[in-house]
Amino acid sequence: MEDQVEFVNHSRLDRVGALLSFTCAVHCLAFPLLVVALPWLGLSFLLGRKLEILFIMGSLSLATISFCWGYRLHRKIRLLLILYLCTGMIVIGKLWIGDPRGLWLAVPGALGLAAGHLLNRKLCKHCVECGHLHHGNE
Repeated sequence: MEDQVEFVNHSRLDRVGALLSFTCAVHCLAFPLLVVALPWLGLSFLLGRKLEILFIMGSLSLATISFCWGYRLHRKIRLLLILYLCTGMIVIGKLWIGDPRGLWLAVPGALGLAAGHLLNRKLCKHCVECGHLHHGNE
């Protein structure tokens, strides 16, 4: 029963992580439109640097936990490579370069993290260690 709970939590973690990473990528791509539209809608607080940093830190934290957990279970080095490469792209693109040129790194980095979460879920789907083969279509 404890294995079932661990798989469900890990599966949920990957779902949330993929959604958060994808949301970050969409936010980066839509930012030029948001700069115009959000103040008009009274939602200019969504443009703040603090919220952007919160998204980045949340996305990177979930990815680190999930991918390291996935590596521990599956021993697939590609999970860690995705984590390191995409984290580097996001940090360099958004936190170091910071201007619109950084989007060329940050957006693919965020999409890569989302893809990494989906890969992690796929690995769990076919893994006896995760208990997925015995628990239906979760």
